[in-house]
Amino acid sequence: MPRRAPGRHGPRTTRRRWSVRARISPSRFPLGRPQAIELLRRYFRPAEERGLDVTAIREVEPGRGFVELTRRYVVAGTTELRHETVFLGYRLIGPEWRLVELRSAP
Repeated sequence: MPRRAPGRHGPRTTRRRWSVRARISPSRFPLGRPQAIELLRRYFRPAEERGLDVTAIREVEPGRGFVELTRRYVVAGTTELRHETVFLGYRLIGPEWRLVELRSAP
């Protein structure tokens, strides 16, 4: 990211806010199990996991729910411990809950 020179707004802070939202199925229909597994594998692959806690499981409306995870990890090749909140969105299809969305924020 380019740095701004200090001015009337002050220096730019080094704290960054970001969010990732990945719609797993562009047509809003859930992916099959193999596709969802591969998508999550690609997301988590470049890191060494240090811990993962389930912090919430909720059905927000009939047939739609989410799981909130707190993830602790180190990016491969570094030593800095990072924290991330991951939200997994689910839809009830017949008798099964299917993963349809993944969101992430620090």
